[in-house]
Amino acid sequence: MKVCGACERKLPDDAYSVEQRGLRQSTRLCIECVATGNELVLMKRGRMRAEEDTCLLCELPLPVEPHECMLRPCCMKKVCNGCILSANKFGIRDCPFCRAATPGESQVLAMVKKRAAADDPMAICFLGAHHDSGGFGLEKDTRKAVRLCGQAAALGAKEAHYILGGMYERGVRGLGSIKEGAMSFRHYEEAAMRGHVLARYTLGVLECEDRHWGLAIQHFSISAKMGHAASMSNINQLFIQGIATKAAYDEALQGYGAATEEMSSPSRDEAKVMGAKKIQRL
Repeated sequence: MKVCGACERKLPDDAYSVEQRGLRQSTRLCIECVATGNELVLMKRGRMRAEEDTCLLCELPLPVEPHECMLRPCCMKKVCNGCILSANKFGIRDCPFCRAATPGESQVLAMVKKRAAADDPMAICFLGAHHDSGGFGLEKDTRKAVRLCGQAAALGAKEAHYILGGMYERGVRGLGSIKEGAMSFRHYEEAAMRGHVLARYTLGVLECEDRHWGLAIQHFSISAKMGHAASMSNINQLFIQGIATKAAYDEALQGYGAATEEMSSPSRDEAKVMGAKKIQRL
């Protein structure tokens, strides 16, 4: 028995074509769903930015590029660089959201651990990510990183799923484990279905590598419509190569334009010109 990725029914093998039987659950379609053109659940969910992806100060969608906003360790909230710059102009050097004093690097871990002890999923995810990279003086410990990110994912942090996807993907490249490859896809897909833009883009890249052009175009289209420049660029390249249709390109371009306009503001434009490194030193 296999589960269809569109109708989510558990069906016997003969309910699928030979080609579909070999696909993973999230992209597998039963004969009935193929015939009726039913859309994959993977493509129906996560087509819009999550509510949490909003800057709590200017109330605009957060920039897609990570360097254009900052996670504050005091409150574990993301603030766009435009709002950080605006706060600085008013003489505010502390956190522009919770007004806590900006910590030195040695104080960051203490702040984050305090929030992690209170089951803050973003704080737990932060610790997991830095145990993976060895950042902030934390011991590089992959097992601990996986455990912490798994805990954060269970508490609802889509970022934790994205980080887990990356860890399992690197494990595949190093060890060639099929099981880890499936885990990588599973976490990227879970993050994407929760509206994680970079996870959606990554799925598009992985499907391109496997020459699954139809799936790749769908993933890139979704992330492009959420304002991701690299996704739009990839659709453009696929269109030039004759793989993506003009209709798919035009639809993605229109959505991309609307999303980038929604994310823009004069203060964000000024922050971009100044550069992320300068903003983060304010």
